[in-house]
Amino acid sequence: HYIQGRYIEGLSDGNRILSARAALELLRHYWPAGVGFGDVFTAMQQWYAANAPWMPRAEMLYPANQWLQYALGAGVAGAAVVTVAVLWPFFQKQWPLNYYVFHALCVFTMLYENSLGQQYGVFLYGFFIWYFAATLQHTHSSKQA
Repeated sequence: HYIQGRYIEGLSDGNRILSARAALELLRHYWPAGVGFGDVFTAMQQWYAANAPWMPRAEMLYPANQWLQYALGAGVAGAAVVTVAVLWPFFQKQWPLNYYVFHALCVFTMLYENSLGQQYGVFLYGFFIWYFAATLQHTHSSKQA
């Protein structure tokens, strides 16, 4: 279903493909500045009304991809900022391996979920980033003593 982009009520594979198609189609028109974060939902709803009117409203997703969410909200600049923010930790050499593994898993989920657009996702991501940073500081201060 995912590969073919088929929508089946109750399963999220088709919804995710449709949300990506909707976002990409909207980005063709609004790529320089996006539609604005406050208007993403409205723009997506309008796309669904025109292109998938049979889909139940409760299953109409925001863009199910972190990059598409930010690109649709803020255009090219939004996509660039989220790309830099997401890739930056991979270029830090002082962090332990478990941090890179955690971050790689987070980045992977951002490909099919816009987890930073929800309070729960922001909290979990922020908490573990803080935890790894605090652990790293404690490890460095212990080695120096």
